[in-house]
Amino acid sequence: EDTGAEVLFEVSPDVTQLAYAEYGRDLGRLMIRTLSDGSAREVTRGHQLASIAWSPDGQTIAFIAQYRGQAHVWTVPVAGGRPTVQKHALRADGPPIAWAPSERILYERPDYRNFGVLDPNTEADRPLIADDSVGWPFFPAVSPDGNSVAVLWSRKPLGVWTIHIEHGTPRMLIEGEYLPIAWSTDGRFVYASGPDTST
Repeated sequence: EDTGAEVLFEVSPDVTQLAYAEYGRDLGRLMIRTLSDGSAREVTRGHQLASIAWSPDGQTIAFIAQYRGQAHVWTVPVAGGRPTVQKHALRADGPPIAWAPSERILYERPDYRNFGVLDPNTEADRPLIADDSVGWPFFPAVSPDGNSVAVLWSRKPLGVWTIHIEHGTPRMLIEGEYLPIAWSTDGRFVYASGPDTST
């Protein structure tokens, strides 16, 4: 009998599978459902999952769960197997993680002042913004090519900025309290919501 509640979900890059968290007496299970026939299978269990992200090739899933009393980034093969904790990647209870097409996992750090950029293959981890004393980034949206992230940045002037994921180069797009939502598929525009400017 399946009595768990599906509370987190993420569609695979090829839009054929759905990864979701299911909760019951044994904490949580990471499940994958095939969309064509509705069949489901368990990938791993025993974690209180906080968010889910697919790798660009659809072969691995990253998720947030506790490790020795702190939230960390974990990875697990879609085919099943032992999950791996990224021990240096401490995570805050903020927005979901994102797995960029550039094979980097972007996640919010515990102090909410910055995002971490994690290479899951080497466990190399670094801040998105080298000096976060200038302001804190929020609401990340990763570009289609995985090279940049759009954020609401609390630096002066406050606004939507893009930051290059590899070398940290910032560029301001619009001033004001706008929230980046997504990029256009060609990567030329960032969609954002914000103050009503129709007057």
